[in-house]
Amino acid sequence: MIHLFRKIRKELIKGNRTTQYLRYAIGEIILVMIGILLALQVNNWNENRKDKIIEQEYLNRLQLDIGKDHATLLFSKELADEGIHQVEILSNAVQHPDSLFTNTSEIIESIEKVTWLSYLPLSKIVFNELQTSGNMTLIESKALREKLATYYAEANHWEMILNGQQYQKEFGIETAGILNNEMLAQIENSEPLYLEHAKEKLELGLSRQAFAHMIRGLASNTEATNCLPQIYHYHILSKKVIELLISKNEELLATINDNLHSN
Repeated sequence: MIHLFRKIRKELIKGNRTTQYLRYAIGEIILVMIGILLALQVNNWNENRKDKIIEQEYLNRLQLDIGKDHATLLFSKELADEGIHQVEILSNAVQHPDSLFTNTSEIIESIEKVTWLSYLPLSKIVFNELQTSGNMTLIESKALREKLATYYAEANHWEMILNGQQYQKEFGIETAGILNNEMLAQIENSEPLYLEHAKEKLELGLSRQAFAHMIRGLASNTEATNCLPQIYHYHILSKKVIELLISKNEELLATINDNLHSN
């Protein structure tokens, strides 16, 4: 094709046909420009296609990541419910230390479990990768980008607040040594005693006399018992935050699904 253009151009120059040559030259320029534009268009199309493939991969990975978050949040909600229950049990015991309790295993379990945190960190692997790689702009939907930013900003905010509770730490320090290693191991591996599906009760082998001595000692430890209202407040707040994040999580999953199906 180039050889043909050169041949035509030489013949026009030899024939001194200036006007025709100019028309030809303009036509040749236009053809070259059209070729360049077509090449750019094809290149842009290829780049857009590659970007769309990468976006789909990120959406699928986000769907998996946020789906795992949903399971984590549901489990965290169970932990918050159990934390509330454990504080109530233990608070009643230290307020009435001379009572004849029938739920001694639950009370002993509570001494350990009130120190547990009920908010579990969420997975941020894919979101952090999108941010650090600069690939967030590959997510075409502005609404989805905004929901992602809001969801993870709130998760980070509450993780910092709910995973730094000093009262659980203080209670743990004040009650260190009350439970022996065997008791702690059984409690760590036990199911929640208050749930209907719990398979078995704890058998900690503690005499009623030893139990009474333990509870009276704990009730007189004001440094420990003063932590209980704050721990209770922590679990109440944690549950509210978790329920809020569950709602945002489900909304975000629905938006991701919509974007996956629209492409």
